[in-house]
Amino acid sequence: MNHDTQNEKNDIVMLDYNTSLSQSTKFKSKKPIRLLRSNKTYDVNGNQTKQEIKNNTKSVSLKQLFRFAKKIDVFYMIMATFAAICHGAALPLLLLIFGNLVDIFTDSSFNLCEFDLTEISIAYCPPGIILTSTTFMSLYKLCNFTGSNFTVPDIDLPGQVRKQALILVGIGCGAIVFAYIQVSFWCVSAERQTRAIREAVFRSIMNKEILYFDMHKTGELNTRLTEDINKIHDGIGDKIGSACQFLSAFLTGLILGFIKGWKLTLVVLSVSPLMFIAALTFSKLTASMTASELRAYGKAGAVAEEVFSSIRTVFSYNGAEHEQARYERHLNSARDFGIKKGAFNGLTMGFLWFVIFCAYALGFWYGAKLIREDGFKIGAVLIVFFSILIAVFSLGQGAPHLQSLAQARGAAEYVWKIIDTPSKIISNSESGLKTPDLTGVIKFSKVDFIYPSRPDTRILNGLSFDAKSGQTVALVGSSGCGKSTCIQLLQRFYDPIAGSVSIDGHPVSEYNLRWLRQHIGVVSQEPILFAATIKENIKYGKDNVTDSDIEDAAKKANAHDFIMTLPDRYETMVGERGAQLSGGQKQRIAIARALIRNPKILLLDEALISSYIT
Repeated sequence: MNHDTQNEKNDIVMLDYNTSLSQSTKFKSKKPIRLLRSNKTYDVNGNQTKQEIKNNTKSVSLKQLFRFAKKIDVFYMIMATFAAICHGAALPLLLLIFGNLVDIFTDSSFNLCEFDLTEISIAYCPPGIILTSTTFMSLYKLCNFTGSNFTVPDIDLPGQVRKQALILVGIGCGAIVFAYIQVSFWCVSAERQTRAIREAVFRSIMNKEILYFDMHKTGELNTRLTEDINKIHDGIGDKIGSACQFLSAFLTGLILGFIKGWKLTLVVLSVSPLMFIAALTFSKLTASMTASELRAYGKAGAVAEEVFSSIRTVFSYNGAEHEQARYERHLNSARDFGIKKGAFNGLTMGFLWFVIFCAYALGFWYGAKLIREDGFKIGAVLIVFFSILIAVFSLGQGAPHLQSLAQARGAAEYVWKIIDTPSKIISNSESGLKTPDLTGVIKFSKVDFIYPSRPDTRILNGLSFDAKSGQTVALVGSSGCGKSTCIQLLQRFYDPIAGSVSIDGHPVSEYNLRWLRQHIGVVSQEPILFAATIKENIKYGKDNVTDSDIEDAAKKANAHDFIMTLPDRYETMVGERGAQLSGGQKQRIAIARALIRNPKILLLDEALISSYIT
C-alpha cells in the first residue's frame, strides 16, 4: 500500500495482509527452487534436496588441503618428510647391527668348538687353568703355546663389538636429530597453516550476509571453527610425519628381509595378512568406539551448557532432577560405549598376540631348517624375522595416521566452502556511495520479500511507504507481518526480490554499507549486551567517544540515574548477555548505545516494551 507522509510529522503505516502474507500462505509448486544468491537447492519445505547434499559430500585434493601453506611451510614439510623417512629406516637398520652382533658372538663360539680345549689346557696352561669356550678369551694369555702346533684363533671380539656399538650410537644420534626435525617441523608448519585457516574462516564468516546465517546454524559454524579445523590441524601436522615414518619402516624392513633371506621372508609374510587385519581392526574399532563415546559425552556437555545458561528457569520450574536425569542418561550411554570398547579391544589384542606368537613359532622353525640345510647364519634368520614383523606392525600403525589425513580432507571440503562462498552484500567493502550530508529520507517502493530460509512464505507483497527526515513513523501490524523485516531491509541485511528500498533517493544497495550503518542506530526487540562493563557496551555504538559523550547518551536514554546507583556505576559488569541487569535496564543501555552515534535514522524494533523513555 502507498502512504503519503509529506504533510505529517508523525505517521503510522499499517501492515495488513494486503502488504504481507501470513506464514500459512503456501506456494503450490512441488519443484525444487533457487532463491536469491544461494547456491543450494531447496524443496518447498525449505529443506536442502538430497541430490544437492550428495553433490556436496566430497573431499578436497592433497594440493587443496595445503592451500594456505607458504613457501617457508613447504620447506618445513619437505625437510620434515625427509627426516621422517630417515627416522623410519632407523629401526630396521638397528636390526641389521643386532644380527651382525649375534653372528660375531656365535662365530667366535663355533671356531673354538673345533678344538679340544681340555687337552690344550693340560698341555700348555698352568695347573688350575681350564680353558672353555666361555673362558678362553680371558684366560688364554696365561698359557704358553710356544713350540706347539696350536694357533690361537684370530678373534678380536671386543674390537668387533666396539665397532658395531659405535654404529649403533651413530644410528641413535641420527634418529634423535631426524625425529626432532620430523615432529617439530611438521608441528610448526601445521600451526602456521591452522592459524591462517582460522583467521580466513572467521574473517569470511564476519563478512557474510545475514542470508548465510539463516541457512547455517550457529552450532554448525562453531563446529567448523573448532572441530573441523582441529581435524585439518591433525591431518596436516605431525601425523603425516608419523605416516611417512611408518611407511619408511615398512619398506625398509621388507627390503632388508628380502635381501637377507627371501625364503624366510615369504614364509613369515604368509601370516602377515592376519596380523595386518588384526592391527587394522584394532585401530578402527578403537576409533569408532572412541568417537561414539565422545559423542555421548558431547551430548552430556550440551545438556550441561544448556542448563547452566538457563539455570534460573530450571530452578523456577523445579527441573533440577529432570535435567540431572537427562545428563546421566548421556553419561550412561558413554559408559556403555566405553565398556564395549574395552571388550573389543581386549578381544582384538588377544587375537593379535596369538597371531604374533604363531608367527614366532613358524619363523623360528623354518629358520632352524634353513640353518641346518642351507647354511643360514643365526644373525640372518633373526634379521629377516624381526624385519618382517616390524614391517607389518609399521603398516598397521601407519593406517590410523593416514585415516587422519582422510578426515582432514573431508573436513577441509566444508571449511573451504565457507571461505570460498561469495557474498553479494559485503559489509567491509570500500566501494559504494558516501554522501556528504545524509538526511535520512526513506522510501519503500512496491517491495516484495521472501526469507530464503522460508522460501514458501512471502513476507512483504508490494509494500510502499515514505518517511521524511525528522519524522516519526510507526509500523503497526500483527506478529509476523514484516515489521522487523522492514528494519532489516533498511540496514541491508537482505535485498528485496522486487521493488526498491531507498534513502535520500538512492537505493540502499548503492551506498557503502559500512558508512551507511554508521548513520543508523538500531535497538532490537531483545537487547543484546556483551559480557563487559556498561561503559564498554555503550562504546560499541561508536569508536573514539569520551566519557562525557557516554553519559550524555545514557541521560538521553534515561539510563544515567539507575547506572549511578550501581556500586561501580559505568564500570559495572553486566554479565553474560546482560544477566546482571533487568530487562528495562538492558533496553536503556541498548538505546544509549544507539543514540551515542547521533544517527540520522533511528530504528526501534519494539524497543520500548521494557522501558519508559522520557
